[in-house]
Amino acid sequence: MRRMLFAVPMMLLCLLCACGGKENDPLQAQLDFRAALLEAGGCRLTLAGTADVSDRLWDFALSAELRTDGTAELTLLAPDSVSGIKARVEGAAGRLICDEVSVEFGVPEEEGLAPVRVPTTLIRAWTEGYISSAGPDGEETLAVFELGYDADRITVRTWFDAAGTPTRAELERQGRTCVRLDLSDFVMNTGGNYEAAEEDLGGRVPGQSGP
Repeated sequence: MRRMLFAVPMMLLCLLCACGGKENDPLQAQLDFRAALLEAGGCRLTLAGTADVSDRLWDFALSAELRTDGTAELTLLAPDSVSGIKARVEGAAGRLICDEVSVEFGVPEEEGLAPVRVPTTLIRAWTEGYISSAGPDGEETLAVFELGYDADRITVRTWFDAAGTPTRAELERQGRTCVRLDLSDFVMNTGGNYEAAEEDLGGRVPGQSGP
């Protein structure tokens, strides 16, 4: 009898530990973030950073409203030469529509990494990308997303604070970090989903085979 009484609290302790582990699972937190983003239909945020594309450095800042249907509304904040210009990104090919006839702000052959393409690359990674890893990095959580294959693969590293809000990001292609970003003013959109969520959200347990 004494042995049975000892076994009961041990079983309860194991159950509590298992529940707590699931709640604190970084991968599950990313799947929850993805589900919330898809449910909201997108997000709004401000991005500031540097892009190194086609042997040229671009220091830039912009505010963006991103939607999971592939469209985005951008307001360029920096550099001063483009400040205040509004742009719209449409479609999977990333067609760019500007208020101005011509804006030199990134190049077509670097569509996923040029400053005006970076916001839609981010939301694609968060909603469609293969989650290759997620885990603590200091006081934040670092999640790594993969888009595309082989030479076209873009790796998107995103840091999240304790509340699950993205604070920083880096975009890498072919082993070279091309974009570094500080993220602020993040908020989910309201008004519902703009598109149906993919059946496979792309999340796999680290260690499983790739996409």
